[in-house]
Amino acid sequence: MGEYISDKVKRSLAEFRYNLRLLRATTEYSGKELANKMGMAEKRVIDLEEGRMPPKIEDAIIIANFFNITLSDLFSRIELDIPSQRKDP
Repeated sequence: MGEYISDKVKRSLAEFRYNLRLLRATTEYSGKELANKMGMAEKRVIDLEEGRMPPKIEDAIIIANFFNITLSDLFSRIELDIPSQRKDP
């Protein structure tokens, strides 16, 4: 990404990565398990968490829908106080 990216966009992408890690932790799913649950490739989820690539809008929609949050929440710092959503024993 050699082109100019505003500080606001950089912050939003950092918040997205933080939130994705935080949300995954609430489910106690591994990257592979979460990817399977959302119908995404494991590598894609890991790359998104680690910031190796920016999210496509489709990725953001899938993630927001899976966790029942808004796109706005996904790209801004969220504070979670929710129990684990993992359904498996």
